[in-house]
Amino acid sequence: MEDANARPAEPWRICCVNVSPAIRRALQDQGHHVLPLNPEPGQTLHIPLELDRAGFHAQALLQQELLRDRVLLTGLGELDCPKAFWSVDPHLNAYWQCCYARLFDLIFSTQQRWIPDLQRAGARRVVWLPWYATPAPWTPWARRDVPLAFVGRVTAQRDVRARFIRTLSTRFDSRFIHAEDLTAQAMDQLYARTCIVPNESILGEVNFRLFEAIRRGCLVIGPDLGPEQARLFEPGREMLCFRHAADLLARTEEMLRRPDQAESIARAGWQRLCSAHGPGHRARTLVHALQNLSTNKEYKAATGVQADIWLAATACQMHRGGRLHGEARTFFPLLGHARAPSWIQALHLRMLAEYGAASELGKALARHAAHGDPADLETNAAASLAALRTGQHNTARALRLRWERTTGERHSQPCASPQEMARRWAATFRKAGQVMNPGFSFDEQSHVPASAMECLALALAFAPHDLGLTRQMEALLRDQPGYELHRVGLLSTLSLHARTDWRLGLELGLTNLRAFRFRAALEELLLARQQAEAQGATQRFDAALAGRDPDGQIHALLRD
Repeated sequence: MEDANARPAEPWRICCVNVSPAIRRALQDQGHHVLPLNPEPGQTLHIPLELDRAGFHAQALLQQELLRDRVLLTGLGELDCPKAFWSVDPHLNAYWQCCYARLFDLIFSTQQRWIPDLQRAGARRVVWLPWYATPAPWTPWARRDVPLAFVGRVTAQRDVRARFIRTLSTRFDSRFIHAEDLTAQAMDQLYARTCIVPNESILGEVNFRLFEAIRRGCLVIGPDLGPEQARLFEPGREMLCFRHAADLLARTEEMLRRPDQAESIARAGWQRLCSAHGPGHRARTLVHALQNLSTNKEYKAATGVQADIWLAATACQMHRGGRLHGEARTFFPLLGHARAPSWIQALHLRMLAEYGAASELGKALARHAAHGDPADLETNAAASLAALRTGQHNTARALRLRWERTTGERHSQPCASPQEMARRWAATFRKAGQVMNPGFSFDEQSHVPASAMECLALALAFAPHDLGLTRQMEALLRDQPGYELHRVGLLSTLSLHARTDWRLGLELGLTNLRAFRFRAALEELLLARQQAEAQGATQRFDAALAGRDPDGQIHALLRD
């Protein structure tokens, strides 16, 4: 195994902005010279000025996302060294990081699954750099007094987490501890006393808790997140995975009955973390990627006025998402710059519509109709949907029909209603791969859509009783982790209008189970089975359930 802290042949001078102390120490241990800059949350920092003040000639710059009020760097376009941004929460912030990425030569992402989203939105060079943890000494389980523990905040926005905790508390009572708002030290001390840590993630992301618990030798039983998580810790050997609430309870009970086996898996996970997922391993990966940039000139970050435009776009996206306060109109001139790329032009149209700049929007729509590229998806969708959002239905329809004529998109019926226009743009976005806008809290009453999901939300606002739109939205969310409660609501609406459809009832029951609505899940599954029996379709029901229940856990629950 390569030494994670081995010294490089050539040390580098690296400016680290808001980079965690463990990574900075690892860089220094590997022989690099580090200038740490730690601006306060929400601050804007002119980076060339700070480097001049420190007398530091940087060979590379690394900024790590701060998980509070974000820090934006200005003057990045003036630096001639490789620049990288480490996106820690791309699953919640890709909507603004895709703009900020244009100011850097390289983006690191903790989430491999979200790399295509960042790339599709403009981050052309993205490297997977998962989170990490500093290994702690092994504590034998015989010295641990907490069977089960979960550390995590419960808020009104995290209903699934609340149900996850309630399910564990109900089943395991005093053997389970839930704690929130702990200091890092207190959390670490609790994990050092804990045997098993059930895990939960917001949007199917590989989270800090996985590393924090395994570092302390806990057995993590977490949701099955697919190959990305499996590349970090092998399921069945270094951690355990569950598919739904019943699966979590069954696996947890089994491990409590078999503490020796559980400890063996936990120790294997701890050894994997020690050998592959410490700060030294991550420091070596990021320096290697930065050094490759110095010889590979394939893509360079924005400079000059283009850098100013992309920084303004970043601020606008953060403002739209509620992460930056102030007067958004100050950025309008830069977004409307003659040299702005089409993505920025689309954002400009959305901003004009959302912030009530009616006169400017009218002029921008007229310019687009006269001179805009009729085959460009971003600008045409933004223009049509901005017009639709502001009540200019004829303009919205004309722009949509122009797009269809230009691209050859055929429809049997005319685009007669606002909901039909929004639905068609949803289909267009979906075909282009722009399904979701991760982390952005879309409000159909104020925002202009920029994804298939947002278009369907707008269409449903125009026609809330349209079951076809409801079915389309449910189908769109089917493969999106973290939206189980949304699907429960949509499936419940559909089932009210198809009470004897046992397939729909089966899907509703299984979705409830994934959302930790345990009682509701059993009720829906039992009802679906009764409906199947009444229709002589018991065998088809059992076969459909078996395909989704390979271990027979749900079948056993229904028999009981």
